[in-house]
Amino acid sequence: AENTEADALAALASRTDSALRRTIPVETIEQPSIKLPKGAFIMTIYQEEEEDEDDEPMTPESEEDRPHSWQDEIKDYMINGTIPVNRWAARRLRRKAAYYFLKNDELFRWTAKKVILRCCDETQAKKVMIETHEGAGGNH
Repeated sequence: AENTEADALAALASRTDSALRRTIPVETIEQPSIKLPKGAFIMTIYQEEEEDEDDEPMTPESEEDRPHSWQDEIKDYMINGTIPVNRWAARRLRRKAAYYFLKNDELFRWTAKKVILRCCDETQAKKVMIETHEGAGGNH
């Protein structure tokens, strides 16, 4: 018996009174307990609030105000040939960029099965997730 802890738990569970009411605690974790990979994001769904007519959507004033996207490094390499100073980061970028191509300034990725995927930034990905999981898509 290599897994003595599991065996002990199984034996203990089999001896408990079946008439006892069992409760399962549910805990909500606001932030992931693991480090997210670069480019990953957390999507939090909030209940919609009523919009004020005075509220205007915030739009970036200039290119510098736009949030940094995971696509920027790949696009910059493909358009300008810019690579990181770090030798290993540059090597990793070249290898990664081999699976991507640009068309009309949009980034696309080839999969192993030669399927072409359109790359999305965080805002586009949130929109896709909302459209997929609301309405006809529902709770799939």
